Amino acid sequence: MQSIKDRNGAGLKSIVWKRFGKKCFPCERPLRLEDVQLDHTRPLAYLWPIDEYATCLCDTCNNYKKDKFPCDVYNDEQLHRLADITGLSYRALKNKDINGKSLQIIIDDISAFANTWTARTFNSTARKVNELRPGINLFEILRQVDEDTYNRVITELSERPEGNGDNEG
Repeated sequence: MQSIKDRNGAGLKSIVWKRFGKKCFPCERPLRLEDVQLDHTRPLAYLWPIDEYATCLCDTCNNYKKDKFPCDVYNDEQLHRLADITGLSYRALKNKDINGKSLQIIIDDISAFANTWTARTFNSTARKVNELRPGINLFEILRQVDEDTYNRVITELSERPEGNGDNEG
């Protein structure tokens, strides 16, 4: 983010807002800078960062898109327009995939990620990876690399979350 700001002399939010004509991409509602919500364009849930390819959205459109891929939210005409605005290829916007570079970083230091993230976050990430890359099982990789951490994550996942509304007694 800082390198983008250094290169352009403005914050990412301001850059994206101007690139999108100071409007929400799908609904085209004019936005004030303070009302802009930067969307990851390709979802963070699938390891895509917020970067110079971000999309300018209003809060309503951002809440609707959530962690969906662009091809699950926008029609073909919008995808072509989004490609023109962001600089991402139309093909990249139609494709549903995990960010391979981010995935490799996680795999290369899986113990650190498993120890930094909550067990639920690790589980969610592992499910998303497995959904689009069935041959990659983060739990199995973790088990092979660090069985103690693997066992801790599994144990935490098997415990009931606090405050679930159940009363014992």
